[in-house]
Amino acid sequence: DWSSDVCSSDLARFGSRLNLNYSDIQKCKELTQKLDDLEVVSENSPTSVAAGAIFYYVTKQHVAVTKKQISDVCEVSEVTILKTHKRIKKYESLLTIE
Repeated sequence: DWSSDVCSSDLARFGSRLNLNYSDIQKCKELTQKLDDLEVVSENSPTSVAAGAIFYYVTKQHVAVTKKQISDVCEVSEVTILKTHKRIKKYESLLTIE
């Protein structure tokens, strides 16, 4: 079971290193909170959840950040990011990003 507090601090740190703006980082935090509430990613580590959420967000919002950049900054393999992203996408209809 992962802690959304740890994930939130990971998101802030990673988002900053990826040059995401404050609003984008907040939206990623909201996304991870929804994922936690839905118990979508409960078996993933906080770092994997943060990386997967960032990748999901930047993909949906067309932000110029690559999976490789996320992998390097988060120190999570691209395969893990893809697996987490795939799990998140299964619940896409329950997730809103504005």
